[in-house]
Amino acid sequence: MTRVQHRHSRRRLLAQALEDRRVMAGWQNPSLTLDINRDGQVTVADVSIVLDELSQPRNSVDCLLDSRPDSPHLPFFDANGDEYVTPLDGLLVINALDRNPLELSIQIAPAPGFDPNGNGFVLQSAVEIEGQTSPFAKVILRTVAIAADHQPVTSIGEPIETLADVDGEFRVAMSLTPGRNRLSWEVRDELGRTTETDRELVWGDVITDWNATVLNLVRAWPAGTGGLAAPTPPKLARDLAMIHLAMADAVSGVLQTHSPFRHAEA
Repeated sequence: MTRVQHRHSRRRLLAQALEDRRVMAGWQNPSLTLDINRDGQVTVADVSIVLDELSQPRNSVDCLLDSRPDSPHLPFFDANGDEYVTPLDGLLVINALDRNPLELSIQIAPAPGFDPNGNGFVLQSAVEIEGQTSPFAKVILRTVAIAADHQPVTSIGEPIETLADVDGEFRVAMSLTPGRNRLSWEVRDELGRTTETDRELVWGDVITDWNATVLNLVRAWPAGTGGLAAPTPPKLARDLAMIHLAMADAVSGVLQTHSPFRHAEA
């Protein structure tokens, strides 16, 4: 019997270190870091571009080893700015989309203790504002003094910038001028979306604060219930007069600068 020997072809296995795909400075979008395709917004299309780039043969990305050419068509692959193109760049975009499923909005109010009556009047120049918006959104505050004729007078200081935290919360310390102040808020989130809103705060005193509280109560009171906002104007005027006399007596009792109001006895 003839022995047949089978010869197996053998291929030698070699261990080879993979090279990092390093990119030089300039491959991160300077205006919106997660906007890979530079269309001004962050969408799932940006994730696809990163994944497509990672799937290309090594020699197709040799240009990334050099400085980025000045071209309006090249994507910005480096979302995290570490000078490498990695799956992390795509993951950052995915996480940002997951954190921002709702429409961009902003809610603001004076921090507790600065506006106890909730009427938009504060009794000091230095105040703190708390707000809620999208996670890691950029918040810009511009303050303008308002004249008696409701016209803007002048900007107060430089714009204040801050970033919301992972829960979308932020806090801003600011200074007001006496009288009315318009607070203009501008917000831009991770996805490139923007929104704006205005809020008015008045730096007044205890009299203007009490007066604003009473007027807000008048506006909110259901008509015809017999309260401050009863349908008869004379009764409302009498109620407000009694309140202001009480306010005058209270201030006079503290400052001791005027005689208290007394009703003449018959």
